[in-house]
Amino acid sequence: MLAGGAASAATRFGRGDTRIALLLPDDAGPFRRAAEAVLMGVQAAHELDGAGVMVESFDVDDERTDLPGLLQRIAGRGYSIAVGPITRTGVNRLAEVEPLPLPVLTLNVPEPGYILPAGCVQFGLPIEDEAAQIARFAIDRAMRQTGALVPRAIAIADQASSLAHRSAGAFLDAWRGLGGESYDMLTLDTRMLYELPRILGGVRADAAFVALSPEAVPVLREALGPETPLYGTSRLDVGAIPDTKAGELLANPALDGLHIVEMPWQVERRHPAVAAYPRSEKIPHLELQRLYALGIDAYRIARELVLGRQQIEIDGVTGWLRVDVPVDPRVQRISTVSVYQGGMLVPAEIPAAQPAPAPAGPAPAVPGGPAQPLAPADPTAPAQPWSPGQVPAPAPMPTPPPVQAPPSPGFVPVPAPTPAPGGFAPMPAPSGFTPVPAPASGFVPVPAAPPAPSQGFVPVPPPAGPR
Repeated sequence: MLAGGAASAATRFGRGDTRIALLLPDDAGPFRRAAEAVLMGVQAAHELDGAGVMVESFDVDDERTDLPGLLQRIAGRGYSIAVGPITRTGVNRLAEVEPLPLPVLTLNVPEPGYILPAGCVQFGLPIEDEAAQIARFAIDRAMRQTGALVPRAIAIADQASSLAHRSAGAFLDAWRGLGGESYDMLTLDTRMLYELPRILGGVRADAAFVALSPEAVPVLREALGPETPLYGTSRLDVGAIPDTKAGELLANPALDGLHIVEMPWQVERRHPAVAAYPRSEKIPHLELQRLYALGIDAYRIARELVLGRQQIEIDGVTGWLRVDVPVDPRVQRISTVSVYQGGMLVPAEIPAAQPAPAPAGPAPAVPGGPAQPLAPADPTAPAQPWSPGQVPAPAPMPTPPPVQAPPSPGFVPVPAPTPAPGGFAPMPAPSGFTPVPAPASGFVPVPAAPPAPSQGFVPVPPPAGPR
């Protein structure tokens, strides 16, 4: 594991007029190793671009530290920016500080209901963002491969994990927001995996989101059938990466075909934007490697903010990062869509888009149609995987006429949300398809029922007839 005392032995490094303060958990707390990993990532980035910059780490306890007083003291000592806290509880406490005495770049995002003051830029690795990204990829793929006008999905989550609930809920929200329909979330006691074939016997889905352990994937595939695509987040990365010491030992062919999102630091190690930074042998654990990468990108964003930049785009090791501070101070992160092949996780390879034939006349204008910054120019072409250094070209997409889908019992269709005004547009589906609104008649969306105590899952009613 990490070298003991790394945080306390190197609390200050570098020289210069630009001063960056790190707000990290203390050495005695439960997040000590997380703090060490972030600190080491900041040091790695500073070694590459640290001229004129001094960095100092300050211990923060979520309950005992006087956070407003600490920020005042840091500002009084001439620091340009504070980076942290790293826990959600610590970030929540920033909502109590008004006004901020200096800019703050958080290393996590607050829980719903907490409004951070002006001067806070939010950065982190929230599982909800990964789930929403894979939902966009999955619904686009379903539309292309199955031709389904209203594709349907199911999400299966570990009943005992709040993180699994959050990711599955975010996947379903994004899927429905893009015009798809879905079953209610299925929460499952993982000790009852043997019941999956019976529970899912009547389910027909174009995508299944897996918020379970990797060991559950083969059982789920057998229950749904090999034709149902499976998707997940980086929580399903077992560390089987090609060209690594542990890659072959951890390879698991039972996961082949599973698509997840993972940061370039893990799956695109040879890319120049990733290879520029050293890897530490002191950080063998996968979760700590992610925090090491978070420290690298946090330092790079902080450097941009100190220079006064308000619109920032960075080819980062955690993903493609962008933020428009006056419009939305939360950093958007696009990771790499990856797939298991031969038991190992590799970037998904999708054929390049073919040029669209030139239209006979000028294209009709789409009233109020915003540019789609992440969509390919050809709406009939396969979606392209993201990789560091590749900035998707903006292209306006035509809107097909709305299609009225017949009601389908057991599914919850939700109309697409209205795009946010100004700044960066919400991440669209790579295909550019316009979400299909719910029919005026038929069923009313029903919230997910609580899990039955005796079985540990939410039963899903089978469809009334064949699709």
